[in-house]
Amino acid sequence: MEELEVVARRVGHFGALWTALAVRLGVAILQGDLERLEACARDTVKTCLEIGIPWGVSQTYGILAISSLWHGNYDDALVSAQRSVEAEVAAFPTSARPSLMLIHAYMGRRDQALEQLSQIELPSPDRVNDIGKVIALYLVVEALAVLEERDALEELYPLTQELPPGQALNGIHGGLTPQTVAGIAATAAGRFEAAARHFTSALEG
Repeated sequence: MEELEVVARRVGHFGALWTALAVRLGVAILQGDLERLEACARDTVKTCLEIGIPWGVSQTYGILAISSLWHGNYDDALVSAQRSVEAEVAAFPTSARPSLMLIHAYMGRRDQALEQLSQIELPSPDRVNDIGKVIALYLVVEALAVLEERDALEELYPLTQELPPGQALNGIHGGLTPQTVAGIAATAAGRFEAAARHFTSALEG
């Protein structure tokens, strides 16, 4: 990826450059190195601002928000999530609002979290959905579980059955697998045997 980043910068190919930066962030997530992740994310935001990759600014602030959440730094997480929403570009779906919803949920801000939900576009049944909507479903299910919104999770459970099996990770945010997401929703819906199957599949995957 370092070679790709060097070449992309040299020729001015911003799409390739963002791919290199995103993969670097993903590696830090997979390695569980939060310090490295935050350092890479701040460097990535700086780069995206300097050369003009607006969708990269929004997505990277979203990653910073999740990283701060994992650190237990809720205030920092909230600031980064809000910056992610502010930088969101309509043409490039991101997980900005779902991330903000999740932060509000962990902070116990039920009203603010549910207010974000009304502005989030989730995947449509029986369709191939873009990665932004898929990531949104991951984060919304987690947020609703934190809020103990069982009725809402029961409604979303059928949608979790349509998650792409190859989407082994929550985009570049890492974290939950499709089977884990389905298991959470199934548990809330009282479908405990199905939930057990989902969690077992997640462990075996």
